[in-house]
Amino acid sequence: MGAPYPNPSDISEYPPPGEVARHNDEVRAVWEACRSDRPTRVPCSGGIGLRQHQAWFGYSLKEVFFDPEAAWKRQLEVQKFNRCIATGDGEIGLPEKWAPVVVHWMNIAEPEWLGCPVHFEEYAAPWADFGPLRKRKEILYEMEIPGVFSTPLGRRTLEYMDCFRDKATREEFDGRPVAPPTYAGFYTQGPFELACHLRGSTELCTDIYEDPTYFHDLMDFCTRAIIVRIKAIFGGLLSVPMPFEHFAYSDDSIAMLSPEAFQEHVWPYHRRMFDELATPTRTHFLHLCGSVQQHIPFLARTGLINYLGTSYPIDIPRARREAGDDLWLDTAIHADIVLRGSAETIDAAVAAKLTPEAKGKGRLVFMGGNYIAPGTTLDKFLMLYESVKRHGVYR
Repeated sequence: MGAPYPNPSDISEYPPPGEVARHNDEVRAVWEACRSDRPTRVPCSGGIGLRQHQAWFGYSLKEVFFDPEAAWKRQLEVQKFNRCIATGDGEIGLPEKWAPVVVHWMNIAEPEWLGCPVHFEEYAAPWADFGPLRKRKEILYEMEIPGVFSTPLGRRTLEYMDCFRDKATREEFDGRPVAPPTYAGFYTQGPFELACHLRGSTELCTDIYEDPTYFHDLMDFCTRAIIVRIKAIFGGLLSVPMPFEHFAYSDDSIAMLSPEAFQEHVWPYHRRMFDELATPTRTHFLHLCGSVQQHIPFLARTGLINYLGTSYPIDIPRARREAGDDLWLDTAIHADIVLRGSAETIDAAVAAKLTPEAKGKGRLVFMGGNYIAPGTTLDKFLMLYESVKRHGVYR
């Protein structure tokens, strides 16, 4: 824990072959053991993303949303950095082929498509403001589902995809080919989240009780729009086989709802997406930011969710008691502890999370990487990873 750690700008060379082989063998063994329900250690997702990378190397995150050449360059630089130094249980060393460079609009694509203003910051993630229904809810009945590629981000999606496909056929990076591009992120942010963007969170929650007909009309519109968009991008543009065997989505705003309100008023729209887009098997992933403890027992009972991505601040032992051992879960410590805490503070926080009850029989992942605040120094990433390796062992 007290070893001198490198400055990110000093890291440009891949580790020696012996170190690469040792780390990659360990990583493969850890993940294989977990997936076989014979866990030896809790895996750590690790890895850094664009938000950490741009903070360390001083470029504007905004550039990747307007310049496909910059997006190509920066994404490959992030991949290389993650293969030059191990901050989690991912492979290091020069790959045979680089992972796809992706079209990725973070959390703004769906709201922008349906008329919400979006804002691009220099050094922070872009964000979408509340949309047209906040002040004039009746506009809903004049709205039609727009062409998926008809808005500025939609047109940019086609531009970026064409650029990345062309580059992947013509160019290499560090002497290795790059896989064909894809569209990043979850298939959708979720119908309730999208409705919150269009209507306003407070207004939408009030509509549930004061204007339920309108609420369900809006949820129906958002769900139909999401299905249209997913089919156009993934089934059409990318030719992904449908229905999906592994459907991945989110709906973060359900954290505001009681279990009863979610199950009665929102889950039916989730179920519509599954019925239309996914196989009826328990192989699907739902990511939920925030405090969603109240929804875990029901989601586990649906028979559809295989992995529930929750992270901080979920009580994992309680989730295990309420949901059983079959559900994959993830956990993390508060981002501010990693950002500002000492080595001892980080280690103690990881130990408090990775108790025997939390680890259970396996199917637990410790989330690093994108769950860590931009501006966090590299030594903190490495401290976190070492702590997970120490306290995540199954005995």
